[in-house]
Amino acid sequence: MSEHYDKYRAELDNIEPNNLGAIEDVSYKHVLAFIQEVNMVSISKIQRALRIGYNHAERLIERMEINGFVSKPEPNGIRTLLIHQKQSEDK
Repeated sequence: MSEHYDKYRAELDNIEPNNLGAIEDVSYKHVLAFIQEVNMVSISKIQRALRIGYNHAERLIERMEINGFVSKPEPNGIRTLLIHQKQSEDK
């Protein structure tokens, strides 16, 4: 999982710290790639892979739900990945 963090960190290092929109976009892109690779939507796995906080990971997953990439949470909290890698590259 550190390969995800290393790529994420390298890209973040090229962004101005006060450019929150760009930071959020980079985070979103890397989280989407990660969940597609592991084929699982898990906030805790995202937290560990990219070393981000719970609220940040949750916000990104909620954004992906709005964009149709992940399902709404089931009663047990589990979400499903609704797209495959090829489909996200097309968007």
